[in-house]
Amino acid sequence: MPETLSMLFDAVNAMDLSLMPRLSLLERHLLQASDNKDLFVEKFEQMIQIRITEDRGEDVTDQPFDASRSPPKPPGIYRSGTKAHIEGQATYAVPRDTHEFESRVMYKGIPIPIKVPTAIMPETVGDFSLIKLIQNFSDSHSKSPQTFPLHPHLTTNGPNTHPIIVLVNALLTQKRIIFLGYNLPSGDVAEAVLAACALASGGVLRGFTRHAFPYTDLTKVDDLLNVPGFIAGVTNPTFENHPEWWDLLCDLPSGKVKISSKIDQAPVTEGLVYFQQQNPAHAGLVTGAASSNNAAANDLTGDVAFMADITRSIATRAGERVIRAKWRDWVVKFTRIAAAFEESVYGASALYIGSDEQETTAAGVGGGHGYVWCDEPSKAKELAGNVTRIEGWRNTRSYYSFIQVCTVDE
Repeated sequence: MPETLSMLFDAVNAMDLSLMPRLSLLERHLLQASDNKDLFVEKFEQMIQIRITEDRGEDVTDQPFDASRSPPKPPGIYRSGTKAHIEGQATYAVPRDTHEFESRVMYKGIPIPIKVPTAIMPETVGDFSLIKLIQNFSDSHSKSPQTFPLHPHLTTNGPNTHPIIVLVNALLTQKRIIFLGYNLPSGDVAEAVLAACALASGGVLRGFTRHAFPYTDLTKVDDLLNVPGFIAGVTNPTFENHPEWWDLLCDLPSGKVKISSKIDQAPVTEGLVYFQQQNPAHAGLVTGAASSNNAAANDLTGDVAFMADITRSIATRAGERVIRAKWRDWVVKFTRIAAAFEESVYGASALYIGSDEQETTAAGVGGGHGYVWCDEPSKAKELAGNVTRIEGWRNTRSYYSFIQVCTVDE
């Protein structure tokens, strides 16, 4: 077995990806959100033209590719699967769908066709479906709404918080999460774990998959409990009887989410106290967002409306790409609101590099930046609804990794 794994590892890592273009983060987001099979095809053609030039022994110029010029397709470059390509008239071919790069893995002398996603996003591992994950818990909740015991980090819309929002809050605030799939194939459990990581990441945040265990069992409990904020998949129902092992349990067969009776209570942070002191008129909304049945009606976070939109999109068969794009927007919005909260409470935010270098206009008014509200009361209300999960997020792996990404981008 070790020898087989070693051979497989070497074969996969020897796969030729030299003709696969390296897209920027924004280009990957565009490609992932589009159904256009020709999007960025010129980048594939450019890589092939460079290879052809190298094969001829000619010099390859370092001039940057100007996509705005829309040059004609170089001669000798054909689509994969076309007659010219099949008959051997072209050594290299452009993929039929630019969302996938076609290559081969040589395993024991056998060429195995492989398709590699071109738009690979952070924290996206394997083949999973966000729609399947969301439906699994949303359908059960719509048929038999469940109420949750209150926890400031998790129940940001009160006891009737949507279970998917509870799950995302748990991921953002680095809680210990178990996906239980009793009598289900281990592959289904692993898929749910990987989908959850991508859900909270949105292609923006990182630090989830590194501490994810798509499938584990009772023999590894001791090792699992040494990992802070793990996301694990299991099939043994014994885990449900040990709430001290987890903070949130997602039961896949029933579609129910359970908050552990042993979960640590959220500490009262300086940021929470400062916000309440700075906004006495909205101080009650902070605790209200976590303890009042009216939180869902007020929807300070906007999560109720967001989940209604997600559910409606799935019902109208919007597709996996649309749902992933919507979740990316939700995560981006959350990080921007968190930056605004830090600037409001602490005077500066590490999530927005350069916020202390704002230029002022001639009238002395700040130029402005970041997330914008129509008025100050609206800003205070939305910050009040988000303050507890923001404070819970501020000491997590994904928070610090996001700061590093912001610094690199600058």
